[in-house]
Amino acid sequence: MAVVAFGRFIVGAFHVHDPTFVAAAFDLVASFFTLYLLYRLSVDFPSRGLLTQNQRLLTITLFLAIIQFPLAWVVPFQRLETLPTALYLAISLFCFAKSRTNRLWLLLVPIAALGQSFVRADVPFSFGLAIILVALSESFGKNSRFHREELGTGVLVLLLAGAAQVYLQFIRFPHLSYQPGTSVIQLRSNLTFHVFSNFTIALLPFLLFSAFLIIKRPKLDIIDKLVLASSVLYLPLWFTVGVISEVRIYVPFLFALSMVAAKVFASYANGSGLRDQFSTFPTH
Repeated sequence: MAVVAFGRFIVGAFHVHDPTFVAAAFDLVASFFTLYLLYRLSVDFPSRGLLTQNQRLLTITLFLAIIQFPLAWVVPFQRLETLPTALYLAISLFCFAKSRTNRLWLLLVPIAALGQSFVRADVPFSFGLAIILVALSESFGKNSRFHREELGTGVLVLLLAGAAQVYLQFIRFPHLSYQPGTSVIQLRSNLTFHVFSNFTIALLPFLLFSAFLIIKRPKLDIIDKLVLASSVLYLPLWFTVGVISEVRIYVPFLFALSMVAAKVFASYANGSGLRDQFSTFPTH
């Protein structure tokens, strides 16, 4: 409801005669800053700081190529909340990356989650859970204040998203319901051939990338882990209560996965991924 409410405010405040101009402007701004922040995450942060010029160019080229897969599912099924949600994920990941050098950036993560909770609360809910799981895995066997701060951030994001959903569903709009004949649980519908085939086509490049990760086990930084964890956690939610042929629902995660795929493939193409693996072998 937040994007619609803000759009109506813009239309009224600036006396815009055609609301589609406002919708197009929202998509333009959200898509530009989403791609810009993901580009920055690909090449400009500590885990990528030692890239040569050729490695940076390869990473950017791969990112621009891979991002075409999710972009193809934006325009045909255009909805106001799709690209703002992608921007939310990009902002949250960017803040986490910056927080490695300045912990104040973590404060922006729950603020962004609060705003996104009135756009689509399911995404920050999954992302908050992913933060908790990654923070727990990173802090296992360690006594790190940084990881405790990240864990607290994840809990706060999770609580904000859950509280917003409860407010909207049971307090603000308790009278709203699904259309007659529409089931809340969509598992049976999602297993039909036509619906499942669309899902498979849309996610095939990223399913192949997942197989690559399982087989090669490349070195991943905390941003990569957050993207993978939140993407995996969101899948059963989408599969259970969403229609999986509506790929636009998952597009924000596909944008983030494109960034991770570009980084990993560029690393392997330059041989650094192989060196990371061999460097873990015991030496005598």
